[in-house]
Amino acid sequence: MLQNIPIEKMTAMLASKFLRKFAARQNKKATTFNRLLLKFIVNYRWHGNVRELENFVERLVTLAAETKEEISHELLPFEFTEAFRALSAKSRRSKVEKSLKEEMAGYEKSILEQALEQHHWNQSKTERALRISERTLRYKMERLRLFKPGDPRL
Repeated sequence: MLQNIPIEKMTAMLASKFLRKFAARQNKKATTFNRLLLKFIVNYRWHGNVRELENFVERLVTLAAETKEEISHELLPFEFTEAFRALSAKSRRSKVEKSLKEEMAGYEKSILEQALEQHHWNQSKTERALRISERTLRYKMERLRLFKPGDPRL
């Protein structure tokens, strides 16, 4: 049965299992990996196999904030950052599926979302950090459909 499961899917399943295990053990709310981190996990060559993957996930959970539900690639231990950058660059070079306008909008949305989360959705602090006006921030949030979690427009 397991022999029919692609290695990428198996790796993702194991990483998720380890995430649940260590989050429960450490009393943390983490339940998922962000998209970029999961992509890294399934494409990285785990030389130590399952044990190395398990230790990697345990370190990420240890570094994660107690209340965060999603583990971010920003928590990557130093020794993995170069491999992460290389895999990310390789995947960006390998395919261009969106127009430049769509890619730029996605990049802009990612930057805004990260800044908003970093400042706990405080728009004044976010505006200052990004050095943009209140009007510009509100316009971009509306255009990119960025709403604070729990907003009724979601």
